[in-house]
Amino acid sequence: MRNPIDEFLKSTRMRTKMFVVTVVLVGFFMGLSLYQSLIIHKKTAMDQVTRSSYNLMENIYSAIKFPMSIGDEKTIKEQMKHVKEHIDDIQVYILDFRQQISYASEKERVNSSMEKYLNGNESRKALVQALATGKAPGESFPDIENKKPFLVTIKPILNESSCRHCHGTGRKVLGATVIKQHVGDVLAAIVQTRNRLVIYFATALVGLVLFINFFFSRLVSQRIRLLGKKTGQVAAGDVTVKVIDDHQDSIGALSRNFNQMVKSIRDRMEYANSLKLGISDPFFTVDPEMNVVFINEAAARLVGLSHEEATGMPCCEVFHGSICKDECPIKKALETGEATVGQRATIKNQKGREIPIMASSALLKDSLGKVLGGFEIIRDLTAEVEAEKRLKHAYIREGKAKLAAEAAARAKSDFLANMSHEIRTPMNGVIAATDLAMGEDSPPKVKHYLGIIQSSAYSLLEIINDILDFSKIEANKLNIETHPFLLDEVIDRVNNMFMSKAVKKGIELLVDIDLEAPNALVGDSLRLQQVIKNLVDNAIKFTKKGGSILVGVKTLGKTSDMATLEFFIKDTGVGITPEYVDKLFKPFTQADTSSTRKHTGTGLGLSICKRLVELMDGRIWFESESGKGSTFSFTVRLGRQSADQKRKFVVPGKTVVQEEAMYTQVIATEVLQTKVMPLLKQLAGALELADPEEINISFKAVKEHMDFSTLRELENQLNDYDYGKALKSLEEIAANIGGRLN
Repeated sequence: MRNPIDEFLKSTRMRTKMFVVTVVLVGFFMGLSLYQSLIIHKKTAMDQVTRSSYNLMENIYSAIKFPMSIGDEKTIKEQMKHVKEHIDDIQVYILDFRQQISYASEKERVNSSMEKYLNGNESRKALVQALATGKAPGESFPDIENKKPFLVTIKPILNESSCRHCHGTGRKVLGATVIKQHVGDVLAAIVQTRNRLVIYFATALVGLVLFINFFFSRLVSQRIRLLGKKTGQVAAGDVTVKVIDDHQDSIGALSRNFNQMVKSIRDRMEYANSLKLGISDPFFTVDPEMNVVFINEAAARLVGLSHEEATGMPCCEVFHGSICKDECPIKKALETGEATVGQRATIKNQKGREIPIMASSALLKDSLGKVLGGFEIIRDLTAEVEAEKRLKHAYIREGKAKLAAEAAARAKSDFLANMSHEIRTPMNGVIAATDLAMGEDSPPKVKHYLGIIQSSAYSLLEIINDILDFSKIEANKLNIETHPFLLDEVIDRVNNMFMSKAVKKGIELLVDIDLEAPNALVGDSLRLQQVIKNLVDNAIKFTKKGGSILVGVKTLGKTSDMATLEFFIKDTGVGITPEYVDKLFKPFTQADTSSTRKHTGTGLGLSICKRLVELMDGRIWFESESGKGSTFSFTVRLGRQSADQKRKFVVPGKTVVQEEAMYTQVIATEVLQTKVMPLLKQLAGALELADPEEINISFKAVKEHMDFSTLRELENQLNDYDYGKALKSLEEIAANIGGRLN
């Protein structure tokens, strides 16, 4: 549906549009100003009438106030008569609280209801409100009587002290004074003023519109017409035009931008011609009938034709290609309008040689979107195709070499695994035979030789086991088993392995297990023990006499069926120098690789530990300072048994080993004092009361947390009901763990 306003604007000249806009805008603002002036004038006139009404009311009320207070009706009537005779167009009414007119300038209206002479709803409501509240409305109200306009002013008459001798104190409002002032002359004056203002504003509007229109015609219309003429010349193809306009306003800026635009068009045309001639890749254009319009030297040289020979020929006769019939890029662009980028094909030159190419093409259009033809850029891929062939042959050779290397690696791993197994079998026989021979009565010299054989056999077996595990890891044949086990038993086995070795070297071997760590777990206890064993073995190997090694367990998190534990082995050994930090967990790596190194080993232990920990969903790391010791830590994720078993503690004794392991005693004593002492005190209380049932319950609680060997004598005394000796034994047990029953 056509919009008549749009149609009018499209078919109207600029000057007419500017004239209409000027009339509308100036008329709007001047009309607004006229309206405001009329409103202000009318309000001012009416405010003056209102003030005169209020002044008259105050004067009349002052004149009748005293006569009313003494009941002098004659004076009041004289006052009303005086108002009627001397003040034109004014009606004065004195009402009682029932709106009955008591006195009036209009004698005939006395003793009638004031409501009859108030025709406006606002004035009636205001009168009722004033009689009810005793408050003057604060404004006057318009009213009509016999088609004449009036302004009604109301003031309540209050029951003041001078009136109470007649009216008493029962009513707050005795009545009201109402003045109706005729305002016909005022409104007529307002109309006359309005007419004069309208004539003035209309004259000013015409003059202002004519002036503005002349101003715009001189400064805008003529310059725009000139600019329109120049743009028409550019549209006709003349790009040499120029607009002369030195004004610094927006039209002057538009003229300068127009000149710059024409110059830019000329530059782009020159650039396009230069670009067309300067493209180094083969390039040509065709018309809509697929005839060659332009071909550069590179394209002509590619097909073996001259520039003049190729121009005007059909495209398919210039380029004898595999894509000319079905997949021609330019033909596709002309038919569908879609550009083609990087299409690979082959063409033949005039000698019949096939040339691999990559073609990109698109349409050529004018500014109106009319298709003028198409263009195509060709890239000769001869060198790339040859390089791809060479790369493909090299890739095939590399693949074969990789397969051969992988086969060799598998063969090496299988060989190591088989050979390690074949060597370990006779080594077990050597160790068994040596152990048996050590048990026989032999001369000391033979015993010495057997000891050397035994020690060497165990060292060789350890090396073989490392090589076997590493070969299994390399071949991905090492599996993690899952079975129930007790954490205490794993730690105890490791301690038993190294206790004599630690004592012999003068090293403290300490254990610190988190009390919150679950004891009954599910996982591969042998592989867990292997990791701890390797780390403890390394710690003993690199810790000097008088040092200490702490084997600890922390709880990182646990649920009803899973637990994540952190194990750490802390020593006071020689530490690790910074240059070996990054390669410590790599296979066949040792901190000391010289032929004179003090410590033996394959360099596989930490690498195996790392792989085992990763197979148990954990990680391994270390912290070390050269000369001050190292701490190796690792985490594992293990299952939990449905019924956890409580950890039992052994009371520290006084054996030689335990006397040397002072820190171990401190750790054990702290645990026993925390867990066991309250139970021992509870049992002592039951013994003092000689309550068999309570003694039995308390002793069972103690047995759940302590090793049976510590409690054997105490249990015998309880079975014999010898509570005195049992209490003394209980005191000795408490003293051994650093506590007292009292």
